[in-house]
Amino acid sequence: MFRVLAAVTAAIGMLTPVVAIGAGVLPTGSAPSTAPAVTTPAAAATSPAGSATATPVAPTTQVLEVPVPGGTREVRIYRPAVADSASLPIVYFLHGVPGSDLEPEQAGVLADLTTAFESGYEPFVLAVPDGNGSRADTEWADSLDGVDHVERDIVDDIIPAVEGTNVRDRAHRAIAGFSMGGYGAANLASGHPELFGQMVSIEGYFHIDDPSGVFGQDPATVAANSPDQHADELVNTRVMILDGTEDSEPACIGEAARYSKILDSAGVYHEDVIDSGTHSWDFVRAEGSSWIGFLNGGWPDDAPTTAVSIT
Repeated sequence: MFRVLAAVTAAIGMLTPVVAIGAGVLPTGSAPSTAPAVTTPAAAATSPAGSATATPVAPTTQVLEVPVPGGTREVRIYRPAVADSASLPIVYFLHGVPGSDLEPEQAGVLADLTTAFESGYEPFVLAVPDGNGSRADTEWADSLDGVDHVERDIVDDIIPAVEGTNVRDRAHRAIAGFSMGGYGAANLASGHPELFGQMVSIEGYFHIDDPSGVFGQDPATVAANSPDQHADELVNTRVMILDGTEDSEPACIGEAARYSKILDSAGVYHEDVIDSGTHSWDFVRAEGSSWIGFLNGGWPDDAPTTAVSIT
């Protein structure tokens, strides 16, 4: 139950909204039945880290160097032209491998968000941490040997640094990701259900794929970081799975359908979109109306809808 697969045709710059609703009742709010198309405007302005918290007159991209054990971790934060508050939703977006916190901006995702919000979608903050470490592939996790601690950095250091005094509750906080980031989003959401009210995995996977030995083949660590073994932790979380029909990444082939069945068995509310596309940021952008609309359907009724100018 709670499973709908949609197959539609979409192209960059000509997005068809897809909101595939499962058989459950949405926890709060509802996605628009006909969402506006998302196109690419001019790039957002950039503000330095530590800038004033006055409401921007335009969207801004802030760069934070967040202190973490053993160093710092960079986070790029897209802030819409809305006053920051604990009721402004925030999405933590995890990149793939190889990749960095620059990827969504370089791919045009941030520009798409600007247009989406101007077109009527409810705005949210998008925070993109850098998930790199000593290994080529960190899996957005804490390594068995203790050298890499990406999950701990996000939970203990990055979320507090990004949100500051405007700490969100789980209803105003979501996690999403592409490819390895899609795995990371599922792993962190199931490992920390108290933190995230929504999870979106775009062309991700839900089993262990560990070419860099993050988990050291330790059975307990492998089990703890296998999202397909912890779907029951998401019973109070809204989940979206997106996958491209031409996704040829070995770790991802067949994963959307397999995980969908697992979520069904666990009674988790989820929406699935299977659409034309390859394993690429182009697919992330082409499905913007799907995942942005999905997130909008889960924000509380007090999520802000009107931009506020500096006075």
